[in-house]
Amino acid sequence: MLPVTPVIVLSACLFVTGLIGLLTRRNLLLVVLSLQLMLGAGCLAFAAFDQAWLMTDVTRPRTGAVFGLIATLAAAGQLGLGLAVVFVLARARRSLDIEALDELKW
Repeated sequence: MLPVTPVIVLSACLFVTGLIGLLTRRNLLLVVLSLQLMLGAGCLAFAAFDQAWLMTDVTRPRTGAVFGLIATLAAAGQLGLGLAVVFVLARARRSLDIEALDELKW
């Protein structure tokens, strides 16, 4: 069984990588993908903490796994909607640069 500390460190590294990508990228598609990386890191942390808690008490329900599953489903929905918005904006504006999308009216 894998200890929880390396998994949480990996999750933190993935989250920080996604945060850096979110704050430094100017391409809208890469911003959406960085946000997905951050959500995946959160799901990994949920799963790691659930496994660590399961090792201490076997009789409890698997709430961390359920939260991780819900977060994964929300991330998948967000990715679908986000990519749809990115494609519509790319087709309308002919650019994925965030600075070019400073106004929301068409």
